[in-house]
Amino acid sequence: MGAVTLYINTTSSRCGACNRNADPSETEHIMVRMQGVGCGAKFEALSTDYYDFEGLYAIVQGMRPDLPFAPVFS
Repeated sequence: MGAVTLYINTTSSRCGACNRNADPSETEHIMVRMQGVGCGAKFEALSTDYYDFEGLYAIVQGMRPDLPFAPVFS
């Protein structure tokens, strides 16, 4: 599996490998604390499905400063 992006949005987060619900605090999609099933992918990048409104990119990046941010819209 290639680099997997963790998408953090305004009301949810998802795994870029399987598109299922993801816990934004996990380094891998294993869903220990949240309800749902993980695929085991390791998160290697961070993004959001939204444009950078009201500083959203900075907020999302602040949640996971350990991951490089790759905006979908540039």
